[in-house]
Amino acid sequence: MNYSIVLTEQARIHIRYLLRQGVMNRGEQVRLINALATRLQYQPTMAQGSVKILHQPNILAVSYELRVQPWRVFYNVDDNVREVRIEAVGYKVREKLLVEGKEVEL
Repeated sequence: MNYSIVLTEQARIHIRYLLRQGVMNRGEQVRLINALATRLQYQPTMAQGSVKILHQPNILAVSYELRVQPWRVFYNVDDNVREVRIEAVGYKVREKLLVEGKEVEL
């Protein structure tokens, strides 16, 4: 059974920020959304390859990170309703993680 993928309003704001700032173009946005559907629809909690389990607690209050270079997608999973909630979208510049232009340390 598939998981549904929900973009929170905050994640939508992050994506719009990336587009406005020229960090992401429309084609890259499509690639990111396709990666979400492909990677998170079936086994979103399996930590392998591009998925990492994050230490708790963290500043974003999320459990997982999906890497789609150079972006980072942060999400939580509710197995009871089989839902993946995308909480934040950021990007990496060297060793810095930026979410909405602000450096974040997890």
